[in-house]
Amino acid sequence: MTELKEIIEKEKQRDTVQLARMIYFYKEGGFMRAYDWSAWLWCKYIKDFTPTHRKAKQIDSTVIQIGCPVASVSKHLPDDATCVFNDDGSAVVTLPESVIPADADTKAMAEESDKWKQSFPVAEPSKKKTDGDFLSDTLAAHPSTITGIMQQLLAFPVEKKSMLECVSFLCDVKTQLAKII
Repeated sequence: MTELKEIIEKEKQRDTVQLARMIYFYKEGGFMRAYDWSAWLWCKYIKDFTPTHRKAKQIDSTVIQIGCPVASVSKHLPDDATCVFNDDGSAVVTLPESVIPADADTKAMAEESDKWKQSFPVAEPSKKKTDGDFLSDTLAAHPSTITGIMQQLLAFPVEKKSMLECVSFLCDVKTQLAKII
């Protein structure tokens, strides 16, 4: 995986229109992520994803990012855009002149990109719960009975949770079931 510092340096190199048209995606697990300028281009010209603006300790600054499943990158592209997947899993999308003309003002685009980035609040890092914390919270809220476990299953908003949160919840339920069976 490419280091965040390298990614941000690449994102800053947008002094020509040809470079200004490029969206760089980096594979992270089953997802593709785009940062700063690339995220702005994607959201402005292709599909309005909800970005995450966070503090990045590695670069002592903030970074904004978007992400989507690997298969979704090609699905959203305009017909005349090109997408090249590299051996390392990264991808480069080049927007056509019909989207960004050859005489586009890259300085004005940079200002617009910076304004867009600053329009999103920086997300505060959340205190991550350990498995033990999550389990004790769950057990305190619902006693370990079959009915209590069924209520937890029905109340758990699977559609709003990440895959990791769902797997963690399933492990907690399994632990509870093992204690009462």
